[in-house]
Amino acid sequence: MMLTAATSLARRFNPTVGVIDCCDWNDANWQVPMVVDTMMNLELLFWGARNGGNAAWNDMALRHALKTASDMVRADGGTFHVVDYSTSGAILSRETYQGYSNSSTWARGQAWAIYGFTMAYRYTRDPRMLQAAQKVTDYYLARLPADFIPNWDFNAPADQQQKDSSAAAIVASALQELSRYVTDAAVAQRYRNAPCRRSTPSPPRPTWARPPRAPASSCTAWRSTGMRSIREVRTSTRASSMATTTSSRR
Repeated sequence: MMLTAATSLARRFNPTVGVIDCCDWNDANWQVPMVVDTMMNLELLFWGARNGGNAAWNDMALRHALKTASDMVRADGGTFHVVDYSTSGAILSRETYQGYSNSSTWARGQAWAIYGFTMAYRYTRDPRMLQAAQKVTDYYLARLPADFIPNWDFNAPADQQQKDSSAAAIVASALQELSRYVTDAAVAQRYRNAPCRRSTPSPPRPTWARPPRAPASSCTAWRSTGMRSIREVRTSTRASSMATTTSSRR
């Protein structure tokens, strides 16, 4: 099954541009789009190339990761969400589709980058992957609020901020691994300890009318911004809806 999935993913690799074309649903606006989310999918290709699949999949995954590092990661370590290319490989646009604005850094996208570059280093031991992982990690850690749970976008105005614990969970996993790869003991300890630090108590666990669909609380799936009309989903809203639904059935 995993090799079948890797085969399907590899079909989306564009050898001219050197990236995995993320989707077809927005073809009217994008030509060859690369999204930061795909960094999480590269393990299918890295693993498959080492476990009975096409050895070329490893090079596809590494090329995609390198393009992400060069074209999606900003000089300060922040990230865009989308880079769109022409069919010849020229950059047409850099966007933050699910973040506040094209110049902002969407927290969950940053988390995908941290996890993805760390995982890519695990498979390749390419120092460029380790360098990229540390660059995006240092940006993230330097901008965490006091409770160490990031807001949904690092650059959105204060009146449009919400917590995104899903990004925190992704990064917590990544940093436990990344801490094993860095050679500086102080940096390793900083990475290892950062996900565990909280200056405020955890919020009380909600009492669910029925089991929730997701274990994390205070998650922002897709927040409405001035850039576009999009939906906002929070587990607190879902909990309220569940309770109301249950009550109406009594």
